[in-house]
Amino acid sequence: LVSTLLLRLVSMSVPAVLFPAVLVSTIFVLAVFGLVLVVRALKTQKVSGHKPDGYVKVYYGSRIMGQTSLVKSNRNPSWSQRFNYYSAMVGGSLTVRVYDKDVVFDDFLGSCTTKIERGTYSARCNLSKGGTLYFTYTTVSKQP
Repeated sequence: LVSTLLLRLVSMSVPAVLFPAVLVSTIFVLAVFGLVLVVRALKTQKVSGHKPDGYVKVYYGSRIMGQTSLVKSNRNPSWSQRFNYYSAMVGGSLTVRVYDKDVVFDDFLGSCTTKIERGTYSARCNLSKGGTLYFTYTTVSKQP
């Protein structure tokens, strides 16, 4: 069963220890026959001495669905991009990974993985580096 997936990432915060005072409120809208992703970061708080170069990677299972463009040196980055993924299925896993681009190695800020279920589903995840990620998605069956 191929399904439509709507994902809304309500907010994300990262602790001051590894990435000081960053707060990102982001909205994802994923709609399928595949996945359509619109990402908009509403705000990030000032990071001491550093403006984040942010981007997000989205995975279905172990396969990357896509990556947002890089928004350089911006405390209020926004994205409006679409990623189509035509074989998303109920029971599969959806992972959102958040990064800050750096010269040598990108800073991994955290990720959230959830099992795709029918209907509307909301989740709250504690990110591996601290902070919290909130999102909601809705699945819609493919029309014959």
